[in-house]
Amino acid sequence: MRRTFHRTIIIPCLCCLFFYLGNLLIGETEAKFSSKGMLEPIEISAAIVFPSTIKQLEDSAEEIVMSMKETYQSTLLVTPGETLEELQVQLSQISASGQELYIQLDNLHRVYEEMSAYKNKIQDKDSFEYVHKGFHTVEGLRNEVQASIDFSKIEALRSIFLLKIEEVEIKNRQVIENGKETLEGSE
Repeated sequence: MRRTFHRTIIIPCLCCLFFYLGNLLIGETEAKFSSKGMLEPIEISAAIVFPSTIKQLEDSAEEIVMSMKETYQSTLLVTPGETLEELQVQLSQISASGQELYIQLDNLHRVYEEMSAYKNKIQDKDSFEYVHKGFHTVEGLRNEVQASIDFSKIEALRSIFLLKIEEVEIKNRQVIENGKETLEGSE
């Protein structure tokens, strides 16, 4: 035990002694540089938005536009049914499609506003060209939707279905009244 204690003390002491002697023999060291550089201010800029975010917003806008076009086309292709139940189901589908289109249009406007906010924050237009391209893509999609989807046609279609429902209800009342009259006349 005493032997291991001596070894643990002797080894660090020898290391310290060698470091001290090495420092005395070598002395101070000095480093010199061959060229002189001028201190200049450094400009650091951070990305306000990354290209992946812009791409994600573009993809989101494209998905919304495709969904809106599909919903709009399927709504316009609905033909009136013959029975009162069919007409009421179709009317509720048209109303739901109209609401869905308004919600999707609102989502598209939110994407457009977010892209517009990124575009307005950027001061160096050359460095962030991808933001401007993305903004113009989303703006074009928004303009395309505003030009191609006519909400007044959906309201007109809804009015047509309401009139058809009223006509069918009137016919049903007349049939019921005529049926009562024939039953009363046969008695």
